[in-house]
Amino acid sequence: MKNIKDIIENFFVEAHNGQIVIDSYDASNYYMPWVFNTEFETRINGNFLHKPIKDNAFVINISNYDAFLEELTNYLNIARKFYESSKKYFELEGENFDKKLIHDLFVNASTIDLENLTKFVSERKEMLKYSNLESVMELGNYVAEEKNKTINCNVSAKVSKLTANFELPLKFEVKFTDTRTNEEFYLPAVTFGINGKTAHVAAVQNLHKEQIGTDKNQLTKILDRYFRKVNKDIDEQSVEANVSPNAVVAMTLFFEYLKLLGIKKVQANDFLPLRYYSTLNSKLQNASYSNQNPDEVIENLNKNQFNMTNKLMYLFLRLESHFDNLDAIYDANSGRMIVDIKNKPFSEKDNIVINISKLFGGYDKELQ
Repeated sequence: MKNIKDIIENFFVEAHNGQIVIDSYDASNYYMPWVFNTEFETRINGNFLHKPIKDNAFVINISNYDAFLEELTNYLNIARKFYESSKKYFELEGENFDKKLIHDLFVNASTIDLENLTKFVSERKEMLKYSNLESVMELGNYVAEEKNKTINCNVSAKVSKLTANFELPLKFEVKFTDTRTNEEFYLPAVTFGINGKTAHVAAVQNLHKEQIGTDKNQLTKILDRYFRKVNKDIDEQSVEANVSPNAVVAMTLFFEYLKLLGIKKVQANDFLPLRYYSTLNSKLQNASYSNQNPDEVIENLNKNQFNMTNKLMYLFLRLESHFDNLDAIYDANSGRMIVDIKNKPFSEKDNIVINISKLFGGYDKELQ
């Protein structure tokens, strides 16, 4: 089996050539490789590892190669166990699993992360040490009144691992259960990681496809309508209005959870360049096979990227408008939205989101 140095140097060669190939075999021993059109050049101690093929190639920088290798080795020693389910899901073994973990690590780095890759790898390693996993947090009862109906729900939350291809390693998810019918409704899951006293957020998205479209259960239909009440007193023309009410509720409860952990700062990147360009290269390659217009492919991807990024950034601004113990600011230099959580009470405005935020008030289990 190759050592980490051999694996990463092969990885750099493939990235230089524009395609990462990870060998995989299915249960019948049929060869089914994972292929990623991830392309970048590597500069170590100021010198390019290979002569750049393209003038506009994306460049990652490593100032101390030995320190980087040590940190990457430490990361993989933890990641192999943390992402054990990914090993089975992607049908990978040994060095191929390591190579996939390295690829997922790199493509989920922001522009500023790639300027100091060793620091980034160290931060990701710390995120995998999070211990409050899988146990259900019972938050108590919540009563929702909607169109002359009173719905009593038990509310619970859980933090779980995600597979390695997600932007960050964890998800925070809240479930409402109708005490009469036992129907369930899940808020959008928050994709996150924690490093020290800083939480990193990558997405707020619905991971339960049965709640989308025409197959919604009755509780989902009722709570979808009910949570729109969080839009009260929000200017419809403002950027803060351009977010999902369910996402507002999910993020509100997530911030209350962070406060129990003693988290003081939340960050979100606006762009992951290697992830974006890998996706773009793959879509353009597929378009060439199906005679799609490449300009339309680029336009659609850019539109999706714009909407995804802006809705996440707007969500932080929306929370700041509800809770005056939050200060949100976009830092253009780092490409990050940064939210500081202040140690002060917030004024209780006339909005259901305030009552929702109190759900964690009844949760007294010690968190670390």
